Parts: sequence; C-alpha cells; structure tokens
Amino acid sequence: MPILDPFAIDSKEAIGRIKEAGITGMGGASFPTHVKLSPPPDAKIEYVIANGAECEPYLCIDAATMFFNAKEVVDGISIVMKIENCPKGIIAIEANKKDLLPILEKAIAECPNPNKDGISVVVCKTKYPQGGEKTLVQAVLARQIPSGGLPFQIGCIIQNVGTLKAISDAFRKGEALTQRPLTISGGGVEKPINVLAPIGTCIGDLIPEVVSLKDNIAKIISGGPMMGFAMKSADFPVQKNTSGVLFLTEKETSLQEEDPCIGCARCVGACSCYLSPVLMVRALKSGNLDEAVKLGLMDCVECGACSFICPAHVKLVQRFRIGKQLLRLKKMKG
Repeated sequence: MPILDPFAIDSKEAIGRIKEAGITGMGGASFPTHVKLSPPPDAKIEYVIANGAECEPYLCIDAATMFFNAKEVVDGISIVMKIENCPKGIIAIEANKKDLLPILEKAIAECPNPNKDGISVVVCKTKYPQGGEKTLVQAVLARQIPSGGLPFQIGCIIQNVGTLKAISDAFRKGEALTQRPLTISGGGVEKPINVLAPIGTCIGDLIPEVVSLKDNIAKIISGGPMMGFAMKSADFPVQKNTSGVLFLTEKETSLQEEDPCIGCARCVGACSCYLSPVLMVRALKSGNLDEAVKLGLMDCVECGACSFICPAHVKLVQRFRIGKQLLRLKKMKG
C-alpha cells in the first residue's frame, strides 16, 4: 500500500485504509477496527482512549509496545481523533507502569500532528481487570457503559495500544497487519521473551529455536492466564489477537475437578461487572437461557475472577462461554 497522509484525507477514506490494512483489535477480541471507528452518525465521540492497562499476569507486550513504539502509539491515537473529529485522547496505563509516563509524555510533546495538545496520559490503579473496557472507562472517565451497550454510547472509543501502532503503520509505512508482537512466558519457559511473529506462524515452529521449554509443562494457554484458552498442544497459529502464549507448570495452574457449589457467593464479590455468577450458572445448569440472560449473561466480560475465587473450582467462565454460544445458536434458528 502507498504511504497516505491521514490528515490530508477525509474520515471515510481514512477508515477505508484501515479496512484495507486488515486491522482488528489486538487486545483480545479482534473486532474489526474499521467497524469500531464507524459509530452511528448521531454518536458524539468525546474521547479516544488508548488501552495500555495490561492487567493480565505474565503478559507485557502492551508495555513493550509503548516503551519501544511510543511515537507510533501517539500518532495512532491522534489519527483516530482526527477520524472521529474528537477533541481529546487519553493513554491509560496502570500505576505499575509509571516508568512509561515520561516516555509517552515525550512522544506526545514531539508529535507533529496538529491535535497533539488534546492527548494526555492517565495513570490508573493497578488491579485486575483494569484493562477491560467497562472497568477502564469507569476508572478514567467515571462513566458506565450501559447493559448490552458499547463505549460509543457514552462518547468513547477504546483502542488497544497495539492496534493504534498498527493504524499508524498503515498510513505512515503503508503496512498491512501481517505480523504481531506477543509475550511467550510461564514457568515452563527457560527464558520468557516478547517476539514479533508473522500472523499464521505455528507456535510449535518457534520451539526450540526461538522458545526453549522445560520438561515440566502442565498447561498451554493462548492469551493470559485469566481470560486465555487452554490448548491441547503448541500446534496452533499466531492470530491478530494473540497477545501471548503461556507454558505453565503444575504449580501455576489449577487442575482440580469441580466440587458442588456451596453457595458461598464469593464469585459475586469478585465480579467486576457486579453480576451474580452463582445464579447465572444455576440457570444455565437448569437449561434456562432466558433466566441467565436476565441475570446478566451477555454483560459478563469473561474476566475469570469468579472462577479464580471459587473454592469449589466450578468452571464458571467456561459455562458462561458455552451459554453464550447456545444463545447465539438459538437466535440463528429463530
């Protein structure tokens, strides 16, 4: 693709370039970015938030992106602000990444784009799941995304910092999203590293030349330990939303079988969305999808906090994911 000045074209053409580059959300959901940047015409976007609140244990690829590519991240948020005709941009990081603050502030000061004065950095409390959209927007702006709603409904667009770098590269370098950085870590890795891999690369092909493993691996996870997916083997590809791959030992993971729920409600106190996981899972076990939806099934962000705290080791998030799939199938069948 040819190099294209995002400040010399209209929003429609700029969104077309992002679509052409194949950019999707790199924080986990992999939602098409050109769709996210096309809210309804009556939506007034007041803030573009760069999500640098990387809160999952082990993962550090977003922090590395901000450290090594701060200029591109700032350029990317500035481009999105221009596309959305938005006056303010916020780069949100957690307090445990304060060392990135002067790097980002320097990148903002040196940014040549005309709207750079509207960009600032906000340091949020270090907690899980601070990087979730609903939690982040509440921490940064004290606004709540409505049930079943999206950030544009409260005047926000949220983009992962890696996505913003990809947007900058699509315009400034004419590069499509064909490779992504990711963290490879866990107790089963001899030396945890961040790598840049072409999308489609089989993780198994990185072993042992790039990634050296120990012999005591009990679990392989694509993503983080809280929201990631357990994999049967390392024979799976790097995707646009693959933020990391973890090789965990038995000490780092829970392999216990489920015990009966004792109704302790610890999951209720742990839920970042103020839901009642214990009631939702009871509804799902009884086959009552409608009741599960009323209790907030579709508002669950699958952060895994409820499963982590459950003394009975009930696989709550796994059941919620299955419930959502069943609901989608039900809607497809009419």
